[in-house]
Amino acid sequence: MNIVTRQFFTILPFFVVPLLFVSCGEASSSKTSATTAPDPQEILDREGDRVAILEAQDYNALEALMTATSTYTHSNGLIDTRDQLLNTLRSGDVIYRSLNHHDVQVRFIAPTVAVLNGKSDLVVSIQGENQDVYLQFTIIYVKEDGVWSFEAWHSSPRQS
Repeated sequence: MNIVTRQFFTILPFFVVPLLFVSCGEASSSKTSATTAPDPQEILDREGDRVAILEAQDYNALEALMTATSTYTHSNGLIDTRDQLLNTLRSGDVIYRSLNHHDVQVRFIAPTVAVLNGKSDLVVSIQGENQDVYLQFTIIYVKEDGVWSFEAWHSSPRQS
């Protein structure tokens, strides 16, 4: 064995052994992350609750589900704050008769921030006139004090 080969095998453990610990640590931490990752079904259930609340016109329950900073971007581009939306709903000018979400995907951009994308078929009464509305949407939920709260809705029209 020449001197270069001997030196290589002498310093090799200083590189290989730390790599083994890093690899073991990564496997261990990814296993931990998988078990502590948020459950998408929890978000889907929470959104199902919000839909049921809208259909039941229980606006006090809706207010409790929303954050103070919630925004609601309608498919016509109008943006309401939480209070503006609740005032409109409580006035009866807008009533959500039914919402049927489908093709919904949930992703977590942080352990406490969930983004939903999907489509919804709605029947909404605007000033007493029922309309069928077909939307694609983005919804954001945030987890505060262990509870998922509605932060934002953004929708745009789509073809039926």
